[in-house]
Amino acid sequence: MAPKLEEILPAVVKAATLRAEFARLARDNPILFASFVLRDEQSGEPIKPAPMHFSWHDTWSKTPRSICWAAFESGKTSQMVGRILWELGRDPGLRVVVVSNTHKQAEKFLRPLSRYLQRSQELREVFPDLQPAEPWTASTLTVARNTTSKDPSIQALGVHGSKENPR
Repeated sequence: MAPKLEEILPAVVKAATLRAEFARLARDNPILFASFVLRDEQSGEPIKPAPMHFSWHDTWSKTPRSICWAAFESGKTSQMVGRILWELGRDPGLRVVVVSNTHKQAEKFLRPLSRYLQRSQELREVFPDLQPAEPWTASTLTVARNTTSKDPSIQALGVHGSKENPR
């Protein structure tokens, strides 16, 4: 026999309240934000930060420009995606350049950013005003902002510019 609504309603209300509180706290903490918003590519489950991710975010909080050089499959891309989304949620006027060895590799990095900005319910819960705007291409993503800028919010560049073969 299924439980009656009046029996489960308090638990549902408590869960919704806890979720709203988690989203509120995630506005001020990049690790909580990543844990709330980011999903594992295979399972779709929320990601769980490893100790090194705490260290990375601490470094990124102290250093405005940095290079993250870490082992293959260590979560570099997901944590950077989370950090960029968190920073843009806090300051939509921010401009970010993602630089990789090739332009195509940098564009590949923008794909998950694009998907989260366009589709993530969790992102909307934390930063409801963080919305896609124009221009929006494979190389440039722009979020709605109050400022006027000639530059997109996020731009992908290869080390040698946008050409695949710099020679």
